[in-house]
Amino acid sequence: MMMGKRRPMNLAYNPGPKDDDLLIIDRKKPPEVIGREAKKIGKGPKVTFGTFEIEARKFIYKTDKELPGLSKKLRKYLKKLDYSFSVEIFDSTGTLLEADGIEDQDNALQKPQAAPTDKKEQTEAATAPPGKNEQINVGSADHGQRAALTERLRGLQAPIAELGTAGTPLKKVVARVIPF
Repeated sequence: MMMGKRRPMNLAYNPGPKDDDLLIIDRKKPPEVIGREAKKIGKGPKVTFGTFEIEARKFIYKTDKELPGLSKKLRKYLKKLDYSFSVEIFDSTGTLLEADGIEDQDNALQKPQAAPTDKKEQTEAATAPPGKNEQINVGSADHGQRAALTERLRGLQAPIAELGTAGTPLKKVVARVIPF
């Protein structure tokens, strides 16, 4: 499990009935192969496979096949194995599908606001420079500055989404701060 800190590892997960889950990790076999093995061996009807990495206290799982409530089930199973991670599920393009786990206190306090619906408003919000006296320090613990930065990133989500595949690297960066 902890080799996921060094490099991406292949994983197959079969959530079974009554917490009879099966998790297979292999560094050489492709995810599809261990996914078929998990389907044969596991007791559950569904299986998901992909790659995972561990960054600090985050278990980052990239898959093409998402199951409902996967992040919660996977986090619960990892906790049963004495690993305490927050779980983030991404699709193959890097879009955050779901997350479950230890929330940052600042994120829990913030309330999402509606994004501008007019394209002109979205463009203006995305390209608006910070005010004269506005200073955003990412390393600061000041909640007001973090909230301001989060709102600016939310304003950039729509223009980044319009870029399509060219905006994928930007989506990944923004998704680490706020859900995309």
